[in-house]
Amino acid sequence: MDGRKAVTLLHNCKPLAKKVAESGGYGVELTDQDRAALAGFEKVVEAGFLNNFYIVMTAGLNSVEVQVLQFLLLRETTRGIFKDNTIY
Repeated sequence: MDGRKAVTLLHNCKPLAKKVAESGGYGVELTDQDRAALAGFEKVVEAGFLNNFYIVMTAGLNSVEVQVLQFLLLRETTRGIFKDNTIY
């Protein structure tokens, strides 16, 4: 993965981060599009691009949005995917 791909994947996560941040993070139902965005975020993390300030800023994410996405990724990783697509 290169930097441009990382920026694109992170940019696709912005609506998800905004949705979760506005709701407080609890009881959020993830759509298939949300799950795809979160999978892209996971690829960026695995590739090590999340530590690159310029890539994150170019994608339009702020630190709160990155933390929200990390929260979601941790929930999905530790609890698995819920049958009703709700994160508690």
